[in-house]
Amino acid sequence: MISNTPKTTKRHLLITGAAGLVGQILSKAWHDYYDLTLVDIKPIKPVQGARTVQADICDSGMMKKLCINVDTVIHLAVVGNHLSPNKQFSHTNLTGNRSLLNAAVGNCRRVVFASSLSIDIYPTSTAYNEVKLQTEREAQLLSKAPIYRFTACV
Repeated sequence: MISNTPKTTKRHLLITGAAGLVGQILSKAWHDYYDLTLVDIKPIKPVQGARTVQADICDSGMMKKLCINVDTVIHLAVVGNHLSPNKQFSHTNLTGNRSLLNAAVGNCRRVVFASSLSIDIYPTSTAYNEVKLQTEREAQLLSKAPIYRFTACV
């Protein structure tokens, strides 16, 4: 389901994983400065002036629609529960990443990809680390838009 808000002349940001902690913080901090579209598979708390979309990032058709006229994608969506089965990691973290990046090509000026300290500082071999590292590598290969990587330190 999609809720509509009036168009503005602000830059348009698409935030995936918007129902998560970092997504909620950014949405609240940026709603006055950007035209926001918030996306998550889970219900999203309303943010003043933001458009909310409950959707799966693995839905390539929906991602293509949502990336039209977007300046920047802030990609936070991830299955980060270390107890989740490997299949669930792969589905959301790999398939969803591919879906979103393919949709962003030709539509978005840039993609900001959230990384993990577990790759840079704690490079132990876990299913999460391996899949997250693979998504980073694919992000560089799949996207023609500049990829900006950051590691959240929370």
